[in-house]
Formats: sequence, C-alpha cells, structure tokens
Amino acid sequence: MLAGKERDVERRGMQALARAARALLPLICVAALVSGCSPVGGDADGAAGDSAAPSATPADGSPAGGAAGADGRATVRIADGPAGPFEARLFYPAAGSGGERAAVDAGGAPFPVIAFGHGYLANVSFYAPTLAALAAEGYIVLAPTSQTGLLPDHSDFADELRASLDWAIAQGEEQGALLFGAVDGGRLGVCGHSMGGGCALLAAARDARIRAVSTLAAADTRPSSLGVLDEIAAPVQFIAGSQDAIAMVQAFQRPLYEAVPAPRQLVIIEGGSHCGFLDRPPAVCDRGSLPAAEQIALTRRLLSGWFGLYLRGDEGLRPQVWDPPPDPVLDITSDPG
Repeated sequence: MLAGKERDVERRGMQALARAARALLPLICVAALVSGCSPVGGDADGAAGDSAAPSATPADGSPAGGAAGADGRATVRIADGPAGPFEARLFYPAAGSGGERAAVDAGGAPFPVIAFGHGYLANVSFYAPTLAALAAEGYIVLAPTSQTGLLPDHSDFADELRASLDWAIAQGEEQGALLFGAVDGGRLGVCGHSMGGGCALLAAARDARIRAVSTLAAADTRPSSLGVLDEIAAPVQFIAGSQDAIAMVQAFQRPLYEAVPAPRQLVIIEGGSHCGFLDRPPAVCDRGSLPAAEQIALTRRLLSGWFGLYLRGDEGLRPQVWDPPPDPVLDITSDPG
C-alpha cells in the first residue's frame, strides 16, 4: 500500500513539474531570442556555405544513414492551410548535383514524404542540412515556415504539417509539377523539434495516414495534447538530450512517451542539449558536454533508421532500431508492442 502511495506522489510530482516546465518554456526561449537567438544570414536555408553544417559521420566512422545522393530545394506556397496560405521549404531527392529547384531524381521515385515542424521562435534554416540529408537519402521533406512569432497556434501548426503532406500528394499527381510522379502518398511521416515535435505528435493523433513519427526534444502543445496521444496509430520515436536545459527529459519527453501507445521508443543522447539538434544553432543557446557535430550525427543516424524501417520498409533495419548494440552515448527505452 505504501509503495502505491509513493508511486502516486511521484506521479503527481512529475505532472506538476511538467506543467511548470511547459509554462516556463516560452519565457526561456524569449530570453534566448533577446540574447541572440535570431535567424542566421545567407540564402533561404541560412547557408553561408556548406561548411556551416556539421559532419554527418558518427565518431565510429559509420555512415549516418543509407546511400545518399543529391538534394533539391525550393520555397513553396501551400494554399490550404487552417488559417490561410503559408509557405514551406521543400527538400527532395534531386538529379545531378542538386540545388535550388533542381530536377527530381526520377530514378528512385516515388518517395515517402515527411513534414517537419520547427521549434519555438526557430527558423527552418537552423535545420536545413539535416532536412537536406533526409532528402538525399530518398525522402521528400516539407518544413512550414509559419508560426514563428511569440504566440504560435499549435493546433494550426499541427494542421499545417498535415496540409503539407496533402500538398505533396497533390503535386505528385499534377502533370507538369516539380514533384509529378515522385510522391508515394501511402508512406507519410512527421518529425519536429521542440514545439514542432509536439505539433508533429498532435498531427499524427489527428491523421491516421501518418505511418511514422520521430521527434527531437519534443515539447507538449498548448492546450496539452496528452489526452489525445493515445489515438496515434503510428510508431513513435522520441530523441532527447540528457543535458537539455530548455525542454528537460523528465518534464517533457518522458510524459509524452508514456502517453503514446506502442510501438514507441525514447532515446536519450548522453550529453546532448536542446539546441544540439540544430545544425546551425544561434550564438546564445544551451550547450551539452557532447560535441554538437556528434549529436547531429547520432540524430541523423537515428532518424535514418526509424524512417528507413517504417517509411521505406527496410526490414534489415529492424535490429538496428529495436535491438541495437550497447552504446555508452545512447540510453534507449523501447516498447515495440
């Protein structure tokens, strides 16, 4: 009886901690913004040159993902958003050397589609190299550039992720469109960082077409989505940093992990930080003991394995995802169902 009471007290304490952390998260991010968290300069993806992107190769020398080609990029306008039109950055497998509005690599088509949600006050350019790496592996990735203000609408952002998937499917069927014939509308996924991770979960709870979810330092939405996450039908992966000073594991990712049904997985990167998931983090942000390039490389490898298994259907990745060899940098809690 005493043990049951102790567990109940611990549960209530965790819930109170999560509520307090969710309330403080916008203030923490605003403070970071005032201190220097502003979009980096360069092209539409903030590129001052590819040298700004960390290496995608883990410390052990293994590749971050599958065989990669080139990526193409474009800014697109999506008319059917929940609050009207919005723009998104599009990344896709490209022929030749790729680049802005390069031709699609028709040889590998059709491709799965992933909608990606950015974090609170973040610019899509912060994540561009990782999104481009996913595209080069064989995914069409759409990252809405909306909801970047002080008071984003989380419900609308979740629906903008879903509208991005709808747009890609329609473009795949439109003669003469950039993505004509390149979209596999039966293989849809969502991903996101921080606020965008929470909105990706909310999108998956609303859309049974979504077949895979992976989040980076996910934060709950306002109002809380915890009550509807049991409606998610897709496998869900949470990737977190043990030294995240903005969206802490115990207050954010663990309650979300416990709210979603199996298959589910929580991967904690030891020494990882909140802004360590950004390829081009702002000058002032949290930092972990793990070098940023290593956190990015591990993240890309985890994303590649999860989406490779559940969107590309590569069953050879199942042991890597659900029964990987011990790694001192990764603390993995798995429930394959």
